[in-house]
Amino acid sequence: MDLIRRWCIWLFALGSLHGFELQPETVQAYDRYVKLTETESRERSAKGAYLWLDQHKREKSLVWLNQNFTTTHRTVEIEVPNGVIQDWIGEVFLPGMTIERVRDVLLDFARYKEFFPSEVAESRLEKRDGDHFEAFLRFSKRQIRKVMLNAKCSVQYEAQDPLHVSIAARSTHIGEVRNPSKKPYEEEQPAESEYGFLWRLTWYWRLEQADGGVYAELEVVSLSKDEGLLGRGRLMNGFVDRFSKEFTEDMTERMRRLLAPGH
Repeated sequence: MDLIRRWCIWLFALGSLHGFELQPETVQAYDRYVKLTETESRERSAKGAYLWLDQHKREKSLVWLNQNFTTTHRTVEIEVPNGVIQDWIGEVFLPGMTIERVRDVLLDFARYKEFFPSEVAESRLEKRDGDHFEAFLRFSKRQIRKVMLNAKCSVQYEAQDPLHVSIAARSTHIGEVRNPSKKPYEEEQPAESEYGFLWRLTWYWRLEQADGGVYAELEVVSLSKDEGLLGRGRLMNGFVDRFSKEFTEDMTERMRRLLAPGH
């Protein structure tokens, strides 16, 4: 085990000599995928299926029985030059909750570090204008080596009707903290020296009041550098492979615990 650890650290040091700056064509492919994802959601809703669950009755029954559900999703297969897109959907049912209560928790960005501590090390609401929010989130992950990311997010809340609301959050900046083991964490790697752990992040909460509670659906779409099997993000802590899935699982599970009956 010690030999494997040394080997990974050696590869990390070798990889640290080579940053990779995000390219316009990679961003364009991601933006196209996000647009298609939003179109798919609107078209599904127009047909009476507001949630992904509404088209998957077996999974909806399991979620109603208090079994969280997470699955990978793919809106469409597109080529992403030098990048990899991940798309995950997580589902949780919150019995006895109102849609207003769930909404208020999800829009309380200043307390994300308390609500979601396994994902968010620091959080704050920077601005609010009606149903539009601007927030700062610092993501932190550690296995062999800590990775810390500063993210600024633009968030839009929308109530379709009294029983259906959505929250769409989009990263406007993600910076890799230069030294995650030492403050100040505001100091970031220059763009040309970043490793592409997480270039873009978009996530959607879709809430539906039904069956004596609230179905909360989270869809997470991320863009990272395509590193291959020996990339730094995979070897050091599996960040590229695991972040989006763990983010989806942890957020839905924490919502279940935060809003469990009696809380």
